[in-house]
Amino acid sequence: MSEPILGKRKPRLDSYKPMTWGAFVKLEEAAQKAANATGYPVYLVGSAIYKNLPRDIDISVIVPLEDFETMFGMIPDDQKLFPVYLGWIFQRSFPWVHALHFCIDYDLDIKVCPDTWWPEKPKMLLAIPSD
Repeated sequence: MSEPILGKRKPRLDSYKPMTWGAFVKLEEAAQKAANATGYPVYLVGSAIYKNLPRDIDISVIVPLEDFETMFGMIPDDQKLFPVYLGWIFQRSFPWVHALHFCIDYDLDIKVCPDTWWPEKPKMLLAIPSD
């Protein structure tokens, strides 16, 4: 399966800023709530891992492909359908990840995605579901 081609939105002028320790701790706390709600790990991904001034903070809840397709249906092969498909996933998963929204004053890009997307890209574990 190919990974989706995702567009980049134009950043706000104040988007680029370093993440502070205080913001990171708040993000970790919110990630734990999201991990507990979803039952899946939450990762920090993207440029925030290696850039001092990332454009946004990318957060992914990574779900095994089989579970993902059970929850959201088959992933479309046609890349043109991805925006609608990902929007539908966001609407369906919002109750699980709502703790992440606005937990810190940064542009957050939150995704629920299957483990087959970007498997080799760097990621940092923020939270795992607690029993």
